Amino acid sequence: MKTVGVSVGYLAENMDPDNNCAPLFESRLELVEPNLVFVPSLNPEDPMGFNNMLIELMRDIMKMATLIKRLKKNEKRNYGDMVKENQDIIDMRREILNGVDRVMEEASLFCRQFERYSYLWLDDRHECMEYFLEYGRILDVDEIDLVLMKEPSAPQPCAPTIEAFREQIDNYESLFNEIEDIAPFQIFNSWFQVDVRPFRQALLNTVCKWGNMFKEHLVNTVTNNLMDLSCFIRKADEGL
Repeated sequence: MKTVGVSVGYLAENMDPDNNCAPLFESRLELVEPNLVFVPSLNPEDPMGFNNMLIELMRDIMKMATLIKRLKKNEKRNYGDMVKENQDIIDMRREILNGVDRVMEEASLFCRQFERYSYLWLDDRHECMEYFLEYGRILDVDEIDLVLMKEPSAPQPCAPTIEAFREQIDNYESLFNEIEDIAPFQIFNSWFQVDVRPFRQALLNTVCKWGNMFKEHLVNTVTNNLMDLSCFIRKADEGL
């Protein structure tokens, strides 16, 4: 009973927010397109998730009592059954699992704040670029629908200006700095830590791809124009 109590009590003590202990458990936030996922998962239904991992951990702690055989050969109950019926053990186990439920809910709410960046990995970059080059700006969903339906009120084709390119590039550079400032770790109830770095790095890489797409188009355009100019000068020289 003491052996099981010490182990379960250790979990309960370190998972008590009032004790302000260092984080005992951690989950990583990762971008697995098209979803944000926690590793291990915070889904209670996931057999490999954090909730079930902790349940299995406590189940293994309880099993320690079953390793000692009863001296009474005719006794049907083993020590494991007796430990499970101990009210202190029951209370600590309930307290631990309730704390897990609260943390999983808070972590899921925390994750939702990043949904505002979802267009970065959900939108098709090349398709957006085609619309930008044709209409001179990034079209929203409603405008794209009007274009596809060939409505009279749809945006009219218009070549993008250098200012439009600069606006897009500045936007993604500003977004890069904003994402870089996201805290690398988030702690809930003092005992559960979320490592945000994998998601943050994946998002920074995605933002760079968007910004570089506009930069590369400008570079290619200037290069092609210079080549055309060079060809024209060479032909002009030959004519002269």
